[in-house]
Amino acid sequence: MYKVVFLDLCGTLVKENTTFDFFNKMILPEKSFLLRALWKSKFVQLVTKILTVCHIKYDMTKKSCLFMMRGHTEGELRSLAKSYMSTLTWRRDILYKVEKLVQHGYKPVIVSASLPFLVEVVSNHLMINTYISSEMEYEDGIFTGRLLTDLQGNKLDVLANKNVDKSIFITDNLDDIICKDVVNYFIAVTNAKKRAYWKENKVLIHVV
Repeated sequence: MYKVVFLDLCGTLVKENTTFDFFNKMILPEKSFLLRALWKSKFVQLVTKILTVCHIKYDMTKKSCLFMMRGHTEGELRSLAKSYMSTLTWRRDILYKVEKLVQHGYKPVIVSASLPFLVEVVSNHLMINTYISSEMEYEDGIFTGRLLTDLQGNKLDVLANKNVDKSIFITDNLDDIICKDVVNYFIAVTNAKKRAYWKENKVLIHVV
């Protein structure tokens, strides 16, 4: 029997949102004082929140992060990611559950909207052989600042196309609820504030 446990990364295996946290720690410090000041003013984040309230699907915060990463090679980003790894805060309770599932025959697969070089280094660290992430656009080996595919809110097809006998999905993302019916067990990693949302959607919860 082929059994899989699908794992979100940000907020699930680690506490950080790895894309933004990596940007803040590894990319932003090399930028000009003006750009650093603008970012720390949270103007971009405020615009993103306003757009969300207006039901406009445009994540200006994420797009700005990606834009300011442009010009790096894949090798440079991977090297920075390896240094960044030491700053992550692991959710040991979730990793323990994954370890037990592996002992019972489940294959772990990370399915994350984070950037591929970040998901890759985490997967290698955890000795997880398979991962699926968003895809970045490169021209002549240089990152353009754009994504080819973004898995944020778009994991349904990825999970639905996996031919498995039994599956579990562990995630903290509210928009991953669309995947609930394509897995056997959907487990939400949540804090007390969001517990009501998951209970309304009748999913198993793990409160952190």
